[in-house]
Amino acid sequence: MKKTSGILLILITIFVSGCVDKTAESAKYVREGNLYLYGSNPDEAYSLYQKALELNPENPEAWYGTGTVWMNRRQYQKAIENFTKAIDLKPNYTDAFYNRGQAWFYKNENYKACEDWQKAYDLGKPNMGDKLKKCR
Repeated sequence: MKKTSGILLILITIFVSGCVDKTAESAKYVREGNLYLYGSNPDEAYSLYQKALELNPENPEAWYGTGTVWMNRRQYQKAIENFTKAIDLKPNYTDAFYNRGQAWFYKNENYKACEDWQKAYDLGKPNMGDKLKKCR
């Protein structure tokens, strides 16, 4: 019985370490993607975010990054979908609420924009006064 428990423990350890490696590798791709995104190479950033999502589809930062790329491309519906995935995975993701609000605003969906901006503010996003004034 001890031998079976030992083998099971080894298998669980291997499985968990594989998951941790994928999570860490996914986060690394997001960091690299961010460098390309803010370095004005959104195509390379998008590619890196996709690699991050292949390794870990539960990575909210990768979904946020792809949403930001879509925003930059003025593909607001796709941006909203990606920001929504980020929020689903990380419900207190203030920047995702803020940027999803921006996308709604650009689509002339002001009520939805205001809801998201208010949520970002409620979660602690500073300097929301100008956005929230548009909502009054």
